[in-house]
Amino acid sequence: MKVGMACACTKGLAFSSGSISKGLPALLGLSRPFVTRLLDEGEIPSQRLPGSNHRLVRLADVLEFQERREHRAEGRRRIMEVAEEADLPY
Repeated sequence: MKVGMACACTKGLAFSSGSISKGLPALLGLSRPFVTRLLDEGEIPSQRLPGSNHRLVRLADVLEFQERREHRAEGRRRIMEVAEEADLPY
């Protein structure tokens, strides 16, 4: 973890500037272009730095997104289990 990134974490920020391109996708297990799209669409709230392409992302927002994503995945797994138990086509 970079020193700047560690400082950002203590202030409630998960990732800042260039670390979004590597650190955030790695944490979430997603590709950089997909994470960029999530940030652009507001799925993960972020704040652009004035006069820059860099963003600030709060750790709490990243963890909340990850929890929502895991919750949806668990729901899909349950649906698949019920469909398999009932011998329903899917």
